Amino acid sequence: MTSTTNLTDEYIAAAARAGLTVPEDRLDGIVRLYSELRSMSSLLRSMNLTAADEPANIYTFDPILRSE
Repeated sequence: MTSTTNLTDEYIAAAARAGLTVPEDRLDGIVRLYSELRSMSSLLRSMNLTAADEPANIYTFDPILRSE
């Protein structure tokens, strides 16, 4: 598990590379969110997903033609 200090430093470095400045009063909440996003991205990378598994890439004319 990554310590909070390491996550904070990692996030600040990533934000600086992106040209962002994080207000001190929001840093704790943003670092908690950053930790959750890292966990979710690790989970997604561990799955063997193909393009067919992404429903947003599927387009059919059925909804348009259904009224005819």
